[in-house]
Amino acid sequence: MPDNAKRLLTPFLAAAALAALAPAARAQNPYTSYGPVYPSPYWGYNWDPYGGYLHGAASVIQAQSQYMVSFQQGRMIKEQVRSAKLDNRRKEIEQWLWERENIPTNQDERERFQRETLRYYRNNPSQTEIWSGTPLNELLLDLQKTMPMGELPPSPPLTEDLLAKINVTTGRRDSNIGLLKYEKLHWPLLLRRSAFAQEREEIEGLVNLTVTSAAKGDMDAEALQALLDKLTGLQKKLLTLLRTAGDEPNFSPTMYVDARGFLNQLNDGAKVLQQPDAVNYLNGKYSAQGKNVAELVKHMTDKGLRFSPVTPGNETAYTTLHRLMARFDEQQGSQLRTKAK
Repeated sequence: MPDNAKRLLTPFLAAAALAALAPAARAQNPYTSYGPVYPSPYWGYNWDPYGGYLHGAASVIQAQSQYMVSFQQGRMIKEQVRSAKLDNRRKEIEQWLWERENIPTNQDERERFQRETLRYYRNNPSQTEIWSGTPLNELLLDLQKTMPMGELPPSPPLTEDLLAKINVTTGRRDSNIGLLKYEKLHWPLLLRRSAFAQEREEIEGLVNLTVTSAAKGDMDAEALQALLDKLTGLQKKLLTLLRTAGDEPNFSPTMYVDARGFLNQLNDGAKVLQQPDAVNYLNGKYSAQGKNVAELVKHMTDKGLRFSPVTPGNETAYTTLHRLMARFDEQQGSQLRTKAK
């Protein structure tokens, strides 16, 4: 028999031999209802021409179903993410609303600072601050906001002598004519020395000339400019004295500070004379007036006036007026113990 024929018949011969042995195997095991399964020599070969198509169609259907499931799961995850974003956004808005209601605004901070400033100037300002007029102006502003429009409430009395020593201004920072209200200038100790005799004489003459012309409503412009120039020259001479004094000057720091402050106030007074309403400072229209603190506040409000720094020698009057205004402001002014809402 040819070799090719043998190879083709060998599987069939093996299957026939196994089939012949099957009855003997069943006889040995009476409980076996089926014969033994032997591997087919043709395992792996598909004799059904439609099986591949069916398996392919099943795979396509399975893949399509998995895609649809994955697609829906993706949409569900996307919606969960969107819901989480909305929850976070809502929490952000709720936090923003809470902060808006509870965190102090800029206006709250300004009002708090004003309350703290007023409490400080009402209770314990320094003497230097009182003499600058700042605490008096803070108390004046608070009383202007709280004073009733009708009948004035009872308040501490004031004397004309006390008010005559109080300087006022229309609000300009350099408007302090206090030194020019007196007939004679009271020079500080350092400027009384003979080294400044000529400057003192010239400045006093120019002050009298400018004040007289301003009181008449006809300012002498040349005299006023000459006064400003003389004051500038005296300030430079005083500064030169300080620089050339060395380590052991023949004057104390207090003497120099007093002289410097005197010239600054005198220069401010000369600048007031340049203003169109300078005559009002000289005829008493712009002055502190009132029989008590309430009337003083009303007068200052009606005229639009503010307190200006003290003139040397009148410090006690400023301290007294501050004490009286602070006492009245505690009763009539803002109640600082009540928290503003």
